[in-house]
Amino acid sequence: YLNIQGNAQTDGKHINTGAGDDTLNLSGHLKNHFVANTGSGNDVVNINGQVTGNPSINTEKDNDIVNIKGVIENSELHTGTGDDTVSIKNSALKGQGGSKVTIDTDEGDDIITVENSALEKVDIIAGNGENKVTLGQNSTFKDVRVTTGKDADTINIESDVTGSTNNRNDSIISTYAGNDNINIKSGVTLTNVAVNTGAGEEKIELDGVKFINSELFMEDDNDEVTISNSAFENATISGNTAGIGTGKGEDVVTLNSGAEFKQGTYIHTGTGNDAINVNGGAILDKAQINAAEGDDKIHINGGAQIQNGSRIAGGEGNDTINVNGGANVSHSVIF
Repeated sequence: YLNIQGNAQTDGKHINTGAGDDTLNLSGHLKNHFVANTGSGNDVVNINGQVTGNPSINTEKDNDIVNIKGVIENSELHTGTGDDTVSIKNSALKGQGGSKVTIDTDEGDDIITVENSALEKVDIIAGNGENKVTLGQNSTFKDVRVTTGKDADTINIESDVTGSTNNRNDSIISTYAGNDNINIKSGVTLTNVAVNTGAGEEKIELDGVKFINSELFMEDDNDEVTISNSAFENATISGNTAGIGTGKGEDVVTLNSGAEFKQGTYIHTGTGNDAINVNGGAILDKAQINAAEGDDKIHINGGAQIQNGSRIAGGEGNDTINVNGGANVSHSVIF
């Protein structure tokens, strides 16, 4: 065990514990390029206090545990290869002055959990492996970028996520290739956020979620999206519009009661033989559906509302578009 109480004497110091299973307890105020390296081994690092001024904490390879309860600014945490666990509770992590806080767990089946915390200008990089990242409850996430690399990853979003600009470069959740799971808790709002699941066969259900100037993009392979009691809308006419894209593959998109696409939002299923179902209680208000290339099937079922200049296009291919009895289509175009 090594206990370090941050003070003026620790400023800029380098701590190296070497190989082995180490426990490092950091408290007080660690700052001014402080560096801690625990070397290889199954290490435990507990951070209780302040870490500011570009410090770096590195646990290197093997299966490490990092517990954060404090304030971290403009700092880096690298856990190296291995099945690592990072727990962030009752904390504030913030990048300032053009810098970020970076948490990088490298390759391995990693678990990163945030609860009761505020994150701003933070990059979370899980690397290749079957990772689980939870942006937990009672937290705020502003300009947070999450990338998990290839393999089958799980992302749980349980609090609102916001980006500063509507070009969605500041707030990104990207899982790259693999059959990934994206779970967004009812009541969550994503504003200026890009969610990209990469290639792989994903099945996503949205219920009680709001996307404002935000996009859900599922790349190649056969994907399935079911939307209920959720809204896609644009808060401004500038920047990128909100919507869903599924890329290549035989995709299925289903809009159930309470699903609303409005203000120029879109559904684009890409190349492949896709199926789009707009069921009763779903509303398209000045929105677009484009099934793109492929032999697609679009069903507008009874109780659905297509209105206010909405456009539904089958794209290239031998498409079937059914407008069933009870569907309300007004001042819109279907072709």
